[in-house]
Amino acid sequence: MTAEAVVMNKSAVAMAADSAVTISSGRQGSKTFETVNKLFELIKGRPVGFMIYANAEINGMPWETVLKSFRDANRDLSLPYLEDYVDSFSEYIKDNRDMVGPASEVRLVIDKAYNALTDIFEYVFERQESCVTNTGRLVMTRVSSLVTEAIDRAEARYEPIHDGPWTDAVGPKQIRETFGQAIDMLVGELFGEWRLKKSIRNRLSNIAISYITKVVPDPAASGVVIAGFGERDYFPKMHSVRVRGMLRNSVLSYGHEDVAIEQNYAGHLETFAEDEEARAYISGVNSAVRKKIVEYWRGWMTDSRTEIASTLSRFGNLTAAEKTEVEEAMSKITSDRLHEFMHHMQDHEDSTFVAPFLESISFLPKDELAVLAESLVNLTSLKQRMDVQSVATVGGAIDVALISRGDGFVWLKRKHYFSSELNPSWHMTHRGTLQ
Repeated sequence: MTAEAVVMNKSAVAMAADSAVTISSGRQGSKTFETVNKLFELIKGRPVGFMIYANAEINGMPWETVLKSFRDANRDLSLPYLEDYVDSFSEYIKDNRDMVGPASEVRLVIDKAYNALTDIFEYVFERQESCVTNTGRLVMTRVSSLVTEAIDRAEARYEPIHDGPWTDAVGPKQIRETFGQAIDMLVGELFGEWRLKKSIRNRLSNIAISYITKVVPDPAASGVVIAGFGERDYFPKMHSVRVRGMLRNSVLSYGHEDVAIEQNYAGHLETFAEDEEARAYISGVNSAVRKKIVEYWRGWMTDSRTEIASTLSRFGNLTAAEKTEVEEAMSKITSDRLHEFMHHMQDHEDSTFVAPFLESISFLPKDELAVLAESLVNLTSLKQRMDVQSVATVGGAIDVALISRGDGFVWLKRKHYFSSELNPSWHMTHRGTLQ
């Protein structure tokens, strides 16, 4: 995983990212490396930065390779607004089929289909003992019923989720036509031993297709952040998005967020990926503590209703209807008080911690913006280093860049995997230009 931060005010935008990447190898465990680059200059000489988090690849192609190929193809690119850089980069990915080609799309569909079908398979596998007779024989009709039950649950889960913006070009029909055979083969591999009817297998395939077309939070998605200035942007902007991959010249993306500094909105802070410690620092309370408080008082509400009923039973002069009426009235009072408490604490958090913090960002000088961005990333790294109960998935050197209209993209901290002293000609040959 990773931790990243973007801090903006009217004068500049600071971007910071750690260097850790965790590679999972299934049952064999995982390995963390702390030398990965996640923060880049989008175009040499232009005031635009580019960050990635979560999955470091799109359709099996490293984002770093995609970015640097885009940079090579657009060395002199200069666009009026940050949104134009975002659109240009997106179009570049769509147009380069040799970089993200058909074979990678099949692999992507299989991976997404596997994510959707694994939940159903595990649901059935964990309960298949109920389908076994006393003699140890597996009753296939019972298995079919169990699979159908799991499919019903999955369909109910996906049905209310709205379709992705890509479904006009990559909808269920197109996925079925292009990748249906591959999905059917995967269904056969996962569920073949249970000898399911064709109608059930078709429903399983449809679940996989639905997973691809719906805006489902995907653990294998990439996070992309682009921030800085276009030629006609006087204040910085930021664009962030989650990318699941690319199919049929369409980028499967969701969670788009665009933020622009303006006269009336002079400071902004955004953290990405593993940002719990940064959010706790800003808001004044850890989300785990917040959740525990809410759980306790909700449990107290449930218990108090029972206690009220027990107390009322001591009073014999109340009828059953009167006891019920008093019980419901007291339950409503406690519920209302709980909601008042939560609203009060949220208002207190916003007015005492969040609002003053964001207001101070609007006045920070450039160097302090960078210090804040780096510190927010370092909070998570420090917490994980000190916590013996968790695996450190954030760490390594923190890369920091500051972007402004006057000075452009400036590295304040940057790691290299090689020594500049051993490669004295690298800076001259690395396609740099001076104006």
